Amino acid sequence: MQPTAMRRRHSCAYLTAGLLMVCGWSCSGFLAPAVPRDLKRPGVRALDSSSVPATRPVGAVPMLVCVLTSASLVAAAQTHRVTRTPCLAKKKKGGGGGGGGGGGGQAEEGDSEIDTEAVVAEFEDKMKKSVELFEDNLRTIRAGKATPTLLDAVKVNAYESVMKIEEVATVTAADSTTLMVNVFDETVVSAVVKAIQTADLGFTAAEMGQSVKVSIPPLTKDKRAQYVKLAKDYAEKSKVAVRNVRQQAMKKIKSYNKKLPEDTVRAMEKDIEATVKKSVGDIVAAVLAFEADLSHHPVSDFEELMLPLVGPELWRLEVANARRARAWVRGWVEFNYCRGANQNGAAMKKVGLKTPVEVRQSPLGSCIKFMPPGSRQPGAGFEGLLEGGLEILVDDATGKRPARIRVRRCAYGWRKKPRESSERAILSRLRKDWELSEKLRSAS
Repeated sequence: MQPTAMRRRHSCAYLTAGLLMVCGWSCSGFLAPAVPRDLKRPGVRALDSSSVPATRPVGAVPMLVCVLTSASLVAAAQTHRVTRTPCLAKKKKGGGGGGGGGGGGQAEEGDSEIDTEAVVAEFEDKMKKSVELFEDNLRTIRAGKATPTLLDAVKVNAYESVMKIEEVATVTAADSTTLMVNVFDETVVSAVVKAIQTADLGFTAAEMGQSVKVSIPPLTKDKRAQYVKLAKDYAEKSKVAVRNVRQQAMKKIKSYNKKLPEDTVRAMEKDIEATVKKSVGDIVAAVLAFEADLSHHPVSDFEELMLPLVGPELWRLEVANARRARAWVRGWVEFNYCRGANQNGAAMKKVGLKTPVEVRQSPLGSCIKFMPPGSRQPGAGFEGLLEGGLEILVDDATGKRPARIRVRRCAYGWRKKPRESSERAILSRLRKDWELSEKLRSAS
């Protein structure tokens, strides 16, 4: 339906055209009867009405001018008729209805053009923030050395509120295993110490005037595995966040299928996919770099450090093949110490022993125990021998070290002195025979 103003314009045009037609007809004498010339002369008598002509001939030129002018006005009114064209504009909510309120249903600006670059950039920024959050979390994990970011997660109860440690102090690295926390207010030092100790970081904090010394223990194998697992957990959560952003982006881009060309929509989808691949790749690369950084730092495995003290350990030798070395050790022990060495005699003296021995095979090698006369308690068995001995073990290779042969003391009871001469005899013979067997194997 045409607007009211437009209808008024059309009515005025039609009325003007009609008036022009009437004027034209009047000027041409079409509407007025013609007066005979004889009636206009003086002294001439009026004739009968029947003898007077009804009208005069119409003037052609005035009539033609009026018709053309009226046609022009009508044509001009028709050319101003409103036409509607489809667009991408959205209608205002609650704007219209039956047209009685005036201005209802008008389109608002903003969606007539879609900025595809801005749409893609919005979701790329969200993915970038997910990667940055992951990197921030990664910096809070210890990577083999002391860094101030290790205390970023510490919250201090101070001034009747919970505050970050950076708000009450500055943290610096004194060395690779020590952090110094310089507190701004001396009254908050004890709160900082308590916050570090209760943060479940495994660090020890000591108050030093207005500063706090934070000692970081050596990195153990178990701790390193724990940190790597934590980093991978952070990485997985970040990858899930990136994929969620991708899902939102694809949903929004698909809503433009009817508004944008197909090639444009496909290009936007490719840009989002490329950003997803880059973000996930950055996360994976950061985890691998973190794990490599941990592996490059020396790991203080407490068990490994204490291992030589168990027994204690007397000798260690790296070997190429644990299975072959274990079989050789068992055969060597059986050949030398299971053929009469369990009692005083020539066999015992042949292998350089001054004390009889008893032998048992173990899962990793062999165990040789000294058995002086009268030392065995009735019914005690092999486990009841507590006069000392040597255990020859062959450890399997691991990812960090090769296979090895170890000799350590065992079964020494309370206040039993080591039988050093017998130990030296067994150990020297073992080393000599092993070197000889290796030479023969290499020669063959």
